Amino acid sequence: MRHPRLLGLIDPGIFSLFIIVSVLVSAWAVARPAQASSGQTNVELIIDDSGSMAQKIGGGRKIDVAKQVFSGLVQDLPADSVVAVRTYGRRQPYTARDCEDMELLIPFGPNTAARVLPGVQALKPNGMTPIAASLDAAAKDFAGKEGQNNIILLLSDGEEDCHGDPCAAAKALRNSGIHLEINVIGLHVTPAQREQLQCVANAGGGKYYDAADAKQLKVAASEMKEQVVAAAPPQPTSPPAPAEPPKAPGLKVIFDDTFDGKALKDAWEVLNPNPEQFVVEKDELMVISSKSGKMEDETIANAFRLKQPIPDGDWVFTVKLNPDLQTNAEQFTLSLYQDKQNWIAASVGPVVNNGQQGTGINTSFIKQSKGQPTSFGKWVLADDGLRADAFMKGFSQRHPNVLIRLSKTDHDYAAGFNFSNGDPTKWIVLDKLTALHADGKLMITFNQVADVTGESSVHVKEVKIEAPQ
Repeated sequence: MRHPRLLGLIDPGIFSLFIIVSVLVSAWAVARPAQASSGQTNVELIIDDSGSMAQKIGGGRKIDVAKQVFSGLVQDLPADSVVAVRTYGRRQPYTARDCEDMELLIPFGPNTAARVLPGVQALKPNGMTPIAASLDAAAKDFAGKEGQNNIILLLSDGEEDCHGDPCAAAKALRNSGIHLEINVIGLHVTPAQREQLQCVANAGGGKYYDAADAKQLKVAASEMKEQVVAAAPPQPTSPPAPAEPPKAPGLKVIFDDTFDGKALKDAWEVLNPNPEQFVVEKDELMVISSKSGKMEDETIANAFRLKQPIPDGDWVFTVKLNPDLQTNAEQFTLSLYQDKQNWIAASVGPVVNNGQQGTGINTSFIKQSKGQPTSFGKWVLADDGLRADAFMKGFSQRHPNVLIRLSKTDHDYAAGFNFSNGDPTKWIVLDKLTALHADGKLMITFNQVADVTGESSVHVKEVKIEAPQ
């Protein structure tokens, strides 16, 4: 279990990142009126997701530090800025030597936490470091934004290893007429790596920041702010602009388990445990189910419940998983569980055939209050035209990242489902349920809804709880 750390306890290198982010946000806000005739600011985050980002720094993995810092950055940017997230090295292992492993996780769009943060949180270190090719690809992302205030923020913990020339790529991008600057953060880099990243920043018309020494960063940040203010031309005399309305609060991560290690963390307890049917390995929790079970009679084996109480106020509970469908009776559930007569649950499964429309998956949202159920459901046509056997056989390959979400706003609860790799435009949300006195702890379960002769498995990749800032 990883909790956000107080700044006073953070390693100097990590603290440096917080300083950089704060400075860049402040500087961009100051510079915006002088840089773009349209007044629009477009910020693309290019985040290193290569295998070396799994290394530890200050007691935590580099990628986890990056997720925390960049999640805060997204929420601190001006509300009217337009944001995109690009990465490299996420999909293929380093041994594959795949220098085409680049991905635009979130295209340019409104700067909202719900739209942008899933891209940041999807990062998982894996492969190569094609910096030059990523900058070339970024040029296409800015198409149609010429003459606006365009900014790239590149975070890398190393140098190019795909035989590209990132300095030349940065220079070409700077001179392409897009009106763009490239700022670079080097995370715990060697002198040779720093030299290349500094070259990228210089060629891109931006600044380089070294996330290794907080004191040096404070000095550099102060100098940068002075330069930006000094470079801004005087503004014409005009009535003071009305103050912008306050931004809606973003979300902060208060629990995030990506199942690194070889055992469940202490944050979990297992109800009706069967250790032969679950294991933690390869950055996932794998669970096997071969028997039917129900929440209302507490017969589901291996119910994974978080020990900590639910957060006060509003919260969002999200699970990312990859199910291996085989029995046509699988069901995966997120719940706020108090006891067998009182719970709220969002479930996906089993596979159903809806006659003329083909094969799909059933999603459901149920409230059990003192034994009395209230429910909503929706049949999802995930793959039109496939028979049930073909639908199940290829489901895990077609939908490698299924997201299920249970959230609370005041007394209202919502269930959401995403079968499109986290695409923020593809969420399926069921009608809300209202509960005035719901209590309990958050839990995940995987079971069969009927007696079967075979078995199924699910690979849980991440469990996350967020709450408003």
